[in-house]
Amino acid sequence: MPVGDADRIRRYLFRKVENSRMAGKTRITFRAGDVHDAVGLNGAVPNVCQVLESEKKFRRPAGLQFIGYAYRPPSGQGRRLEIEFGILPVSSRNLSSVAEPEDGINENLREYIMRLTPGEFQELAHQYLKAKGFDGAEIEISIQMKV
Repeated sequence: MPVGDADRIRRYLFRKVENSRMAGKTRITFRAGDVHDAVGLNGAVPNVCQVLESEKKFRRPAGLQFIGYAYRPPSGQGRRLEIEFGILPVSSRNLSSVAEPEDGINENLREYIMRLTPGEFQELAHQYLKAKGFDGAEIEISIQMKV
């Protein structure tokens, strides 16, 4: 299945956010034109703006909190759109922050889980169980990999 522009944009943004998180940064700013050029798009600035402003498919899965617009063009979209986000610590994210699957395997969920360290994965599992009413339950996590 071909990867659409929005997926390419999200993948680029997720990498930037995770690199910043790993570097200990607590804030990140994205400028639509810079993202557009870095991803290698042509005439897709509106797509970049839509992804940057998407709560469900970008902000929550990436573990970001909207801080504000450093610049917002009168039209609401454009190369100069610049948004600042707070980078939430991993413990502030949970499964409910991952976008709902629409068709088949959710790529956002898969990418999110693949970026977790074993400790972060364990914390995520505990948060999930707590949210489902199994607070205090003891769990054993076994991971099997097929290569």
